[in-house]
Amino acid sequence: MAGGIGSRLYPITKTKPKPLVPILGTPVMAYSLALLKKHGISECAVTTRYLGDMIKAHFGDEFCGIKIIYSEEKKPLGTAGGVKAACDILLDDNDDSILIMSGDALTDIDLTEAVSFHEKNAADVTIVLKRTSDPIGYGVVVCDEKTGKIEKFTEKPDWCGVVSDTVNTGIYVIKRSILSDLNDNTFYDFSKDVFPALKDEKKRLFAFVSNGYWSDVGTMRSYYQSNFDVLYGRVVSYLPDIYKRDVVTFRDGSRSFFAGGAVIDDDLFKNGGGRNIIVGRNTVISSGAVVKDSVLGESIIVENNSRINGSVICDGSVIGEGALITSGCVLGSNTEIGSNVILLRDSFTEPYSSVRFKDLKPFESPDIVRRAENGLIIGLRGAMTHELCGRIGAALAGILSEDEEKRITLLFSTDIYGIAHAIACGCVWKGCNASLVFPGDKNLASYTALAKNEIAVFFETAGDEIVMHIYDRSSLECSFKTEEKFVSMLHRNIPVSDRSFGLCERDAVTVREYRENIDKVLSSVTDADKSNITFSIRGGGITARILEASLSDKGFLCKEKDDGDLNFDFSLNSDRCTVNAFGINLDFDTLRLVLTERLDPKSVKDGMFVLSCDEKAVFTDFTEKAGFFPLVYSRSSENSVRSAGKCAKENLWMRDGVLCAANFIALFSHHRFDKEWLKEVKAHIPESLAVSKEIMDVDRAKTMARLYNSAMNKDIIKDIKKCGEITVNDSDGEGIEILFRSDGDPSYRYSGRVKIRAMRENGIRIFAESYNAEIAEELCKAVEKKIL
Repeated sequence: MAGGIGSRLYPITKTKPKPLVPILGTPVMAYSLALLKKHGISECAVTTRYLGDMIKAHFGDEFCGIKIIYSEEKKPLGTAGGVKAACDILLDDNDDSILIMSGDALTDIDLTEAVSFHEKNAADVTIVLKRTSDPIGYGVVVCDEKTGKIEKFTEKPDWCGVVSDTVNTGIYVIKRSILSDLNDNTFYDFSKDVFPALKDEKKRLFAFVSNGYWSDVGTMRSYYQSNFDVLYGRVVSYLPDIYKRDVVTFRDGSRSFFAGGAVIDDDLFKNGGGRNIIVGRNTVISSGAVVKDSVLGESIIVENNSRINGSVICDGSVIGEGALITSGCVLGSNTEIGSNVILLRDSFTEPYSSVRFKDLKPFESPDIVRRAENGLIIGLRGAMTHELCGRIGAALAGILSEDEEKRITLLFSTDIYGIAHAIACGCVWKGCNASLVFPGDKNLASYTALAKNEIAVFFETAGDEIVMHIYDRSSLECSFKTEEKFVSMLHRNIPVSDRSFGLCERDAVTVREYRENIDKVLSSVTDADKSNITFSIRGGGITARILEASLSDKGFLCKEKDDGDLNFDFSLNSDRCTVNAFGINLDFDTLRLVLTERLDPKSVKDGMFVLSCDEKAVFTDFTEKAGFFPLVYSRSSENSVRSAGKCAKENLWMRDGVLCAANFIALFSHHRFDKEWLKEVKAHIPESLAVSKEIMDVDRAKTMARLYNSAMNKDIIKDIKKCGEITVNDSDGEGIEILFRSDGDPSYRYSGRVKIRAMRENGIRIFAESYNAEIAEELCKAVEKKIL
């Protein structure tokens, strides 16, 4: 399979297809062909699409003794659709099984052993897997460790969805009949379409976990590392020895590679220089130049006294005299760097770029963006440059599809005006209309996305860091896939819009409309009842101030907390709310359950109640018993978020603490402020006590794989006192969820639940809940013991 674009290796793949990306001066696909030859393959078909003519021109009809037949996709057919078309050209009716592998990965996996495993198990499909400590970006496959039978697929999960450390290598052994059942000239993807469907059909799907070397060469980091893995012999190469004679080993054990035709000045090797570098054919390194830990392509000119450290320089580039290329830089092909130019860490250039300004600082590294549990951290407040802000704005505009109107609302806390306008400029530069809201908070962002039917992005400060939250049109925070698309856009040089620039304006309407919604909720309270309500509001953002203003304007009596007895003392924090009502404390969860208990299912469209998979189990059971249909969604699934979004607007108060507080006041007023009534309602609310713990500095993927296996064997919490029936929720994207019924008297369907997830930054998070505090603590400790 050699038809992919390899977008994550941009800008290298801007001018050449990924199968031709050089590893130690040789296209990566050459290593795959040599491996096939080693295992007795004499003929293969190669699927091509993106820059396919370049692949044909390089390898021709035969390479390493293997006859090559090319199958060009006139339109995208996907991995499986493309392979089916190729097999129809290559194979005859007597061929039973097919060996499939990616032409753009680097591996020395024992293919003969994989085929033998396939035949021994009489498998319909065998997928070759590789263990990794970082499975993000790969297809994760869970299999039975004893039999090898495949149990589940998770395609490129976020960390919270990782339950295994075995990933799909793109090497398959498949029965011919599997492909014969696919329609001709139709798009099919093995991981997304074919394999899940075969599992549903109860086909024999097996996994062969290999100990061999494998790298997808899919990112700039893995490309860089793959070059040095070959150089230092960490991967077995079956290419002819002619490729090894260009390797130089120094006395200290370090190595370098100098391809034929390279011209190297002796100065390079002075003072320990010239170590750990890979130099392509016909590249010239001039006097006084210092090159370390770098990969240089072909026909590059490095002029006098220039310095290159830890970077990748593509073919045909020129590094001017005295220039400095610092760690992590990637220069597209035929880039010209002027004399004395300084490229700072993690800069990159487009192919055919010309950089001629001294001390030039291109856009900051996109790696500054970090995925965190509470959003995307886009940088430190004091380190946000205009260039980075503009890039963030352009990337936000880039996540909008081409067939939708380019509009986006940006909400900021009041103290980052400069950053706000710089990000807005990036949106405008990309042809997107940007609306600015000052000040904003999570509640307003969620409401804005729903009311304006457009993407809303909220930026908040958390200490020195700036955290970004993206809300889709349904008022829910976007899926992790959308966040991934945003991060991917940051890795590209986004061209200026080919249409007119967008517009930037202040949005003064959304706040007013939000206030109108609060007023609408409170309008049902009679004047007589208002005079008996006293309240105080502490904390919160702009929406808390809106609630306070609405209550005051409508005749409710606002008091300071210490002014005597209060009916309601609200504490608003971000999007959450707690209240002390007539001396009865209600946290946000209890407050929402009180509202749910008195809510008429007919008042909600289709009776659908939208809940996050992070909610306590009590919400799902309680809403169901109240006559609703709970719809639980996970941000790990884009389809899940999209489906939930259609109904989410009916339950906005479940996520918006201010709207929840307003609804609670209105509800209470209908019952004439009866404290006994509140006690009675609260008595119906099942108590759910939760304990959570974060365990840091562990191998997340390996640990989650071990815990998942233990959960499926039903022994993960078997030692818990009074533990009876155990159910494992096998839903994708939610980590591991274990529901259990104790021998005690449960207050809801399952008397306890444990959720185990790999955290997005580091470590494992355990969340345990039960109607009994002692059991919740035991659950948490039991899982912690398994981890440690």
